[in-house]
Amino acid sequence: MKRACFFLFCLSFFQSQGWAQRLSTYELDLEEFIESMFPIQDEELDYEDIYEVLLQYYLNPLPLNKATAEELQSLYLLGPSEIKAFLDYRDQLGPLLSIYELQAIPGFSPTLIEKLLPFVTLEEKRFGEGKLLERLLKAENKYLITRWQRVVQQRRGYTPPDTLSGGRISSRYAGDPHKIYSRFRASKTGDFSFGFTLEKDPGEAFEWNPRRQSYGFDFVSTHAMLQNKGKWESLILGDYQLQFGQGLLLGAGFTVGKGSETITSVRRAQTAIRPYTSAMEAGFFRGAAATYREGNWRITAFTSRTRRSAGLSEETPLSDEEGAPEVFISSIRQSGFHRTPSEIAGKASITEFIYGSNITYQAADGRWMAGITGMFTQYSLPLKRAVRLYNQFEFSGRQNINAGGYYTALVDNFNFFGEVAVSS
Repeated sequence: MKRACFFLFCLSFFQSQGWAQRLSTYELDLEEFIESMFPIQDEELDYEDIYEVLLQYYLNPLPLNKATAEELQSLYLLGPSEIKAFLDYRDQLGPLLSIYELQAIPGFSPTLIEKLLPFVTLEEKRFGEGKLLERLLKAENKYLITRWQRVVQQRRGYTPPDTLSGGRISSRYAGDPHKIYSRFRASKTGDFSFGFTLEKDPGEAFEWNPRRQSYGFDFVSTHAMLQNKGKWESLILGDYQLQFGQGLLLGAGFTVGKGSETITSVRRAQTAIRPYTSAMEAGFFRGAAATYREGNWRITAFTSRTRRSAGLSEETPLSDEEGAPEVFISSIRQSGFHRTPSEIAGKASITEFIYGSNITYQAADGRWMAGITGMFTQYSLPLKRAVRLYNQFEFSGRQNINAGGYYTALVDNFNFFGEVAVSS
């Protein structure tokens, strides 16, 4: 299908001396680097997420002499065997004195080291120096992207409505065929992140309707996050994601597919709180979350109140004495499209409340960690799915409680990890 796609703006605002002051001195074409990592891409994976993570590490490299096993895994470049070899080397011989010592670590081939160098450093990070506004203005990773796109051929959804054979008027899209996307973000790894994402899909109308969460653009997402403020490891307001354990209860973001290290396609890194910057209109929390650090313990609390799109149905009572028809949720929609009358009617039609907490203990040497998670979910209307073979054990009702525990450990040449969870 032919498409017309124009980038109106792709502006990166860096200080003139920003790149020269970056801790890593290794130049890299990040887009080409990611394409070499994934020559055959899976359409179901969001590669924008891994690009964002590696960009953060490229601009603010990971300090190797302080890095934990989870931080090393979050680079997506090291497998469990390489991480264990690195931790063993650092424990036995002390902090690295030169980046060239990586060649002495078993399993670190020249090819692996070459991939790793742009994202790591031996210098220690210093957070929170100077006023927040000054650090924000000097942030190296600060950009605004605006994109417009449309299909050249006219689709049926934009033509005048016609009458179907049964006499019913067929529906048409409420808006124009233009897709508009805009994103701004200013961030520094381990310090702060501020940003917003705006999107209008083809067929959606520009309108101002706060009741349906339409503020011109059909989808608006914002976040403000601070990190490493004393014992507060993370504080965030707005849209965010959570990743604890292996993602059985709370899992978000990118996971590397199967490669030379089979285990990396299974084990997930614990990233805890992360800002949500995607244009996907599902799979995120909207509210506040915080992580408090006390020694080897980390306590995270989160709350979310989000309007979700859903399909609503009515159940007529068997007799007049049983009252008015009951309105219930027949499905929760995740496509993000609000073009036709039925899609628009379902937008922001229910309210989802979520709150919970996580407690994690991580050993001082970073070789093992364990944690527990609990969360409560409630909808403004009861959820009643049409019973099918594939969904007969899925959640139904207005509220649910989930709890689980997980662990991960590096023992000699073995990497053990697991998670278990229950639902009320």
